[in-house]
Amino acid sequence: MDEEEFLLLWTASKYKNPDFPVECYTFFNMDEKHPSEVNYKAEFRYEKKDIPYMAEVLRIPYEFKCRQGTVCDGMTGLCIVLKRLTHPCHFGDMISSFWLSVPELCMIYNTAIDRIFNEHSDLVSQWNNTFLGAEKLQNYVLDSVAAKGAALRNCFGFVHGTKNEGMTPECWQTLCIYGDPAYPLTTHLQAPFRQVPITAETGAFNKSMSNVRVAVE
Repeated sequence: MDEEEFLLLWTASKYKNPDFPVECYTFFNMDEKHPSEVNYKAEFRYEKKDIPYMAEVLRIPYEFKCRQGTVCDGMTGLCIVLKRLTHPCHFGDMISSFWLSVPELCMIYNTAIDRIFNEHSDLVSQWNNTFLGAEKLQNYVLDSVAAKGAALRNCFGFVHGTKNEGMTPECWQTLCIYGDPAYPLTTHLQAPFRQVPITAETGAFNKSMSNVRVAVE
């Protein structure tokens, strides 16, 4: 085999995924990490002392076992879910926190989130009728959003990131949600003014909605 044939064979069989240095980090263990070492509020949106209580309320098992055999303790599995949901990130970005490969992180996340959904999906279904009815949403709009100074008087929520059709109100409701400039304008989905130049009126509208969005979130 000459050099050209070897190069062709090596290129065809080369591993396509990025090579993440998993061995450079240490395995995640809440019990061994002092709060000063990890900003739990920023990483997981909860203080360290609150995560065990959440695990108890959510009935997180002692361990998660993935279909292909990967085993992860329950607390680490919960933290993987919280980390993933706190702010959008790739599994590759989580390697340094958990010392697990991308496939392992993905499988553990899917296993844990499925367990949480299967355990508590009935509560979500009940809340849809109890807390997301037209009257409740209207009260929320008036008491929480409009009262903060929002220019939109019928906005009941804010959304960013990937478009989610499931958050669109029923057609008979006159309410809307407010997204970032990447979203299209529809009856039930509003966004900031994007036309250049921004006038005083459109600038004031964008600023009022931005201020309310921060306050509500």
